[in-house]
Amino acid sequence: MERDIVVIGIGRFIQMAITFVMIKVISIYLSTEHVASFLLIIAILNYFSLTWVNPMGQYVNRRLHSWHDNKTVIKNFFLYNYYIIAVSLISMFVTYILKVTIGIVGNVDTLWLVVVVTVGVYCLNLTFTIVPALNMFGFRVAFVVFSSLWQLFSILLSVLSINLFGARAEIWLLGQIVSQAVFSLISFWYLKKVLGEGYGFKFHGTFSSLGKEKLRQLAAFCLPMSVSTGLMWILYDSFRFIVEKAVSLDYLGRLSMGIYIAAKIGAAVETLIQQVLFPNYYHDINSNNLHDRQKAWYQLSHMALPIIITTTIYSIALSPFLMRILGSSKFYSSYYLIAFGAVVYFFRMMSNIISMVSQSEYQTKSLIVPYLSGALVTTTLVIILSDTKHHETLIPLGLIIGGAVTFAVMFVKMRKILSITIDLILCFKVLLCSFVFFISAIFYQHSGSLEWSLSIITLLGLYFLGINYYFYKKARVARATSEV
Repeated sequence: MERDIVVIGIGRFIQMAITFVMIKVISIYLSTEHVASFLLIIAILNYFSLTWVNPMGQYVNRRLHSWHDNKTVIKNFFLYNYYIIAVSLISMFVTYILKVTIGIVGNVDTLWLVVVVTVGVYCLNLTFTIVPALNMFGFRVAFVVFSSLWQLFSILLSVLSINLFGARAEIWLLGQIVSQAVFSLISFWYLKKVLGEGYGFKFHGTFSSLGKEKLRQLAAFCLPMSVSTGLMWILYDSFRFIVEKAVSLDYLGRLSMGIYIAAKIGAAVETLIQQVLFPNYYHDINSNNLHDRQKAWYQLSHMALPIIITTTIYSIALSPFLMRILGSSKFYSSYYLIAFGAVVYFFRMMSNIISMVSQSEYQTKSLIVPYLSGALVTTTLVIILSDTKHHETLIPLGLIIGGAVTFAVMFVKMRKILSITIDLILCFKVLLCSFVFFISAIFYQHSGSLEWSLSIITLLGLYFLGINYYFYKKARVARATSEV
């Protein structure tokens, strides 16, 4: 376990560094309008990934270990591949219709938009299934190597594409897609090799394995989750299309860059949680004992809460320095949007941890009401606030309120399924330790200096790592004691 933590920790550090370099390069090469277009296209990809593919991907994760026992992982991956192809074709028609009717992503050509979305949906979701599967099966080093190389080559190919064809959002994404395609194929070949399974590529034979009972199980698990993830997309991504039409691409670019930086920091941490804690969680909930599943969630939350809280406070307190390091000069004045984004992502991470109850109890339909509540609040507020004088600060505030509503309703709903509690004493202790980050406010006047920004980010970053290691070790000791 300790070796796994070290390997994944090093991998996440490398991947986070690559991600932050990517943000910096995007902010340098692309104008604010094309940053907005880039994130609008990402929002479209997120819609199809979250609503159409993610529920199936969650089902795959839930079944991976049993498929491995039956030597049917590769066979089922082929089924999954056919499904992603179908979703990609659907995305092609939907994107075209929306482009020609309401003019989404206004400064990107129709053909380019349709091609990037169609191929992007396929390559993105294939990569995000096959590469993490290596981690689920315990091949940590291979997982870290393939993940890091895929991200590194994404930047290199995107920069090459922009220098060859022009600094446009769709051109940047072209490099990302090519890298995803290459490394999804390499990862699939490696996974097949280490699992020792055959390809089992028989089109008719593969589909004949889907009986009515399996399809019913699949529908019962995936359809409610598809509805809830669609609502999640409305909650977290749809605001971009409202702002594009109601305000401007320039403001959307600045708003989105601030939220994007906070989201990437949060996503890096959330990915670390998934890679380190989720394999054990999925293993532990494979039990018929309700108490075991309740205990599994408690252990998951006890280990995840400290890093979620400290990441949020760190991002808020150090937002001027983060924008100086990760953004270009045209975004410096929008540093405060990182703080708004950090709070938005806090509620997202907390909601995601709580929602894991629905998977352990196979009650994914319970996610619909929380995300519906948040989506309605967020959409209504963004539409209203976009037409106000102070929309630059009120729109992100509306996003926070929507996230908070989702979290509150989610907690109430999940408690009805499984008796869960949030350790408030732990939260208080973590918050107390996190207030040290606000010492950085003394040096805000130096946030324009790269040297000062790097020094403060590094020093407080070491403190961030130290307190998280402390809380993680305490949680590990508590877990080990409970298993005795």
